[in-house]
Amino acid sequence: MIPVLAMGERAYLVECADPLAYYAALAAARKAGDLPGVTDAVPAARTVLVRLAAPDARMRSLLEELSPLESSAGEGPLVEIPVVYDGADLAEIATLTGLSADEVIERHTA
Repeated sequence: MIPVLAMGERAYLVECADPLAYYAALAAARKAGDLPGVTDAVPAARTVLVRLAAPDARMRSLLEELSPLESSAGEGPLVEIPVVYDGADLAEIATLTGLSADEVIERHTA
């Protein structure tokens, strides 16, 4: 069972190891009409915030029982995005982090 915390009467915070897989399952259940009243879902690093149109006493148990879909992360073709590190904020970021500009670039691209 997945931990689900009430965030007031119209929202729940779902704690999960793979929020994107849970979010995908949530989206599929919404599309199938299995989660009426869900108006929004916001995935984060270890949680998914689920907002409701109105309070629903059944929603907590429905969210607890929802099984995350298989994650497809890492599958598919490699996509390379060309970037240029010449922004006005590069020096500021380096100063704030205590790194050189080259170290900031190296860490970001890693």
